[in-house]
Amino acid sequence: DSTLIKLGYQPALKKAPYSLVYFVAWMSEIISRYFTSGEPVLTRYGVGILKYSLTMNIDEAKQHLNYQPITTTEKSIDDFIEYYTNAKK
Repeated sequence: DSTLIKLGYQPALKKAPYSLVYFVAWMSEIISRYFTSGEPVLTRYGVGILKYSLTMNIDEAKQHLNYQPITTTEKSIDDFIEYYTNAKK
């Protein structure tokens, strides 16, 4: 959420049942295939991927491999936001 806020967007998180969203994605694919020439706005594959958290944890790499990141996640996000906002100008 903080990344969206830093980019000037207001996060709008809503919860919906997976089966409903999957059905809407399927309908989006059908409409896109038969009635438009563009890509569907939502796909069943995308819904399936977003169903799971994609947050990674590097604690075991630190513990077993003595891995030390050269920058923090927060610093990397701030660097991206700076790059993105400068690229839009």
